[in-house]
Amino acid sequence: MIQKLTPILLDLNLNSRKTVYLNIYQNFLMTAIKMLMMFDTVKFLRSGNGFVFEIIEKLIDIAFRIIKRKDKTKSLSFLIIKWLGYRGFHQMFEKCTQFAQVANSLAKEMELKQYRRISGIKEISLALKRQEEDAELWDKFVTEL
Repeated sequence: MIQKLTPILLDLNLNSRKTVYLNIYQNFLMTAIKMLMMFDTVKFLRSGNGFVFEIIEKLIDIAFRIIKRKDKTKSLSFLIIKWLGYRGFHQMFEKCTQFAQVANSLAKEMELKQYRRISGIKEISLALKRQEEDAELWDKFVTEL
């Protein structure tokens, strides 16, 4: 995540807020995919789902600190970035039955009081809609190969 999230992707002078949120969300998705691939490779299930959830929370916190250092406008919210992280990891982990508990924990976190209004923020909902459209196009492309 550190290498791919360059300052230009977070610059609100160059990008709309929707694009910045989309960039952050897509980076969390890629991190989740890499994590799942690593877990599959090393047969990580022995450590338990609680440990995996703790790793995800730490990754999100580290990502926020990195984003804050690169955000020149200092206007990106910790709660929004954390919610985007939970959402990105949830989207990937809910597809893996062995991590159902992790996906459930992530879903519960997103439903907490402090996060309730986030999915209704226009820039967030537009960014997520764009990501879903991109994912559908990618799925269609892959199935046609």
